[in-house]
Amino acid sequence: MTLTRIQKYLSEIGFSSRREVERFIQDGWVAVNGSKITDPSIKIDPKVDKISFDKKVQQTKAQYSYYLFNKPKDVVTVNAQEGETEILDIVKVPKGVVTVGRLDKFSTGLIILTNDPVVARRLMDPDFYHEKEYLVEVTFPLNHRIIEQLKKPIEIYGQKTRPPIIVQKSSKKFLITLTEGKNRQIRKICEAVGLRISFLHRVRIVNLQIANLEAGQLKKLNQREVERLKKDLEIKEFEFEYF
Repeated sequence: MTLTRIQKYLSEIGFSSRREVERFIQDGWVAVNGSKITDPSIKIDPKVDKISFDKKVQQTKAQYSYYLFNKPKDVVTVNAQEGETEILDIVKVPKGVVTVGRLDKFSTGLIILTNDPVVARRLMDPDFYHEKEYLVEVTFPLNHRIIEQLKKPIEIYGQKTRPPIIVQKSSKKFLITLTEGKNRQIRKICEAVGLRISFLHRVRIVNLQIANLEAGQLKKLNQREVERLKKDLEIKEFEFEYF
């Protein structure tokens, strides 16, 4: 028999975040073998014990929202300082919806906003190798040697980066695809080969393209887009009983 904390188990299988699972349990919305529990530290055997939920859990999960936003230059993703403007200052979204990941103040492009903790965690977790693609313009003409150097891993914070995918688009522009998101990673990659960036624009996150989304424009994902996103993030839909 293998026992594990119910909070940890539900988080690890992707049902919800640990914090949200804890709230569900403390509110009395979770039952084990037909008995409601309020202690998130209770241990269960997932192969034997039967978990069920109050329908309020189902209703909560059904209210998750997902948005794409094209961040303009000089807008801060989060934690704006005095005199700065951040994304949540200029968009209208339901309470609890937050930005997932960051673009620095001078970069533009695609940002996902959601209140779904599982989607947010999967997008941020480097263990899942989810692609993010950027269009980069530099001030110095590119050549084959520089392109090959850009493809090589570099060391950031004592760790080697994963090799990016580079596709040259013009004499000074290229697309770069990353499967991780270290702070200012693209700028550091360029600095390592002596390049200075004049324009950095994120065009894709997993399967979601910026397409014709204008700067400062917000778009809510439809059900089909959400389902495809979850599939690409390897998020399973679990069937539990509700009471």
